[in-house]
Amino acid sequence: MLLKRFYIINKETVCLLSEYDERGYECTRVIEGERVFLVKKSVQDVLEESFHYYARNLAGAIVGARSILGDKHFLPVELNVHQGIILAPFHISKSKKKIWVVTSKIIDVQEVSEKLTVLHLMYGHNLNILLPNKQVDSRRSKADKLQIVLQVRYYTSEKIRTLLYEPGSGFTVVEEKGEYNFQVKNKKKEE
Repeated sequence: MLLKRFYIINKETVCLLSEYDERGYECTRVIEGERVFLVKKSVQDVLEESFHYYARNLAGAIVGARSILGDKHFLPVELNVHQGIILAPFHISKSKKKIWVVTSKIIDVQEVSEKLTVLHLMYGHNLNILLPNKQVDSRRSKADKLQIVLQVRYYTSEKIRTLLYEPGSGFTVVEEKGEYNFQVKNKKKEE
């Protein structure tokens, strides 16, 4: 199996699982698209580095999720709302280690027993989760709510945009009254 030293969560990431290598070191099993590989770092480290890559931090994402969803445990967190990367924590065994699933990659949920649910994920992957189906659905609903609230907040707060226009580039800037108003500023030529 492929072993990487570094990994950043991206739009192809399906989930992150904690496991130990033959020497007893914690690694992260990454499912990305159809590929499965190990990263020589803990899940926590991969999460932290991914948040830092996107100029964020995990602790802040958790605080933000709590402010939107309420003071709860096992809250989903938003890594990148533009790419639809909302991660939800689950347990796959009785250990305390969490797995993190990108909720947009969950295709279907199947209840196997009162305390066991199977997540059917994109690219043909399946995960057994030790939770009742009702709790899995609740976490997915919270992730959906988090994503919607963050998208609304982002798009309503971004009403002013700066557009850099290069003459001769093939784009035409039209100044008219309407939903989008442009002001074209010309540089004064020094003579």
